[in-house]
Amino acid sequence: MFTVARLFPVLVVVVSLLAWFEPEGLNGLGEAVLPLLTITLFCLGLILRPADFRRLWNHPSALAMGLLLQFILMPVLAFGLTLLLNLQPGVALGLIITGACAGAIAATAFTYLASGDVALSFCLTVFGALLSIVHAPWMISFLSGSEVVLYAPAVLQNILTLMLLPLLAGMFCHRFIPALSKTLQPQMDTIISLLMLLIIAITVATGRTELALTAAVTASVVAAVVLYNLLAMALAYFLPRWNGHTDAEARAIALNVSMQHSGAAMALAVQAGGLLATLPAVIFNLAQYISAGLLAGLWKWQINRRLRKLRS
Repeated sequence: MFTVARLFPVLVVVVSLLAWFEPEGLNGLGEAVLPLLTITLFCLGLILRPADFRRLWNHPSALAMGLLLQFILMPVLAFGLTLLLNLQPGVALGLIITGACAGAIAATAFTYLASGDVALSFCLTVFGALLSIVHAPWMISFLSGSEVVLYAPAVLQNILTLMLLPLLAGMFCHRFIPALSKTLQPQMDTIISLLMLLIIAITVATGRTELALTAAVTASVVAAVVLYNLLAMALAYFLPRWNGHTDAEARAIALNVSMQHSGAAMALAVQAGGLLATLPAVIFNLAQYISAGLLAGLWKWQINRRLRKLRS
């Protein structure tokens, strides 16, 4: 039977194309992305248990691996690509800034859709955003010489209101309002798939409008940013697998490492280099949602296929 969850990779392509060629109806919805993500985290809270986080506390190697790749691989890979592809200074600076900004909230939802380790993904998102307060300005200064400041109170407020509170509210409802959790859980794949498809559509439409205002967009810049996203995703999956981590852990790490906090990246890019430096963050935001959606859906399809073979 065809469902939204099963057709998710196809629907990612469809909604992306529709949003790209017909963005008008979605352009005013950019501010809805964060509320939609908080609803998604609330839904994920309904399926997570305290034991999931105790497991990470007792065996933190996967969390350490993810943070290591996030804070070393991403900025160093960005810096290497700027040298290899000889990017112009403003674009190079923007790519380095993008690589230094961890903490994409959507990574946890995509990890769920990919049947990855959701608790690990959530912890990587929270710790990534928290550590970026210090790490991002230092790494940007070290690799590019540009001085930027990440406003710590705003980051902490976002961690609390956009990440922790929605997830804890979901876990609270599961514990004390079990009827709600019991009603929603059978439909969770469909609910989260629909939420992420709407977010992807809004992101693509908004990104298209932003790119249309920038004369510096070229095929080489787009190719460099997309290559960066895909290389990060591949390395962040295969390195944990090579290091002995489970497939579910590797999927969570790959999605978290290859997705960046584009809002923080754009804010820092404006500080450091102006409009041109924001270009990689805008393109990367488009690329990361589409690639993560496709990969999550394909991983889910692969896992379901394996399960069907085991049952037959």
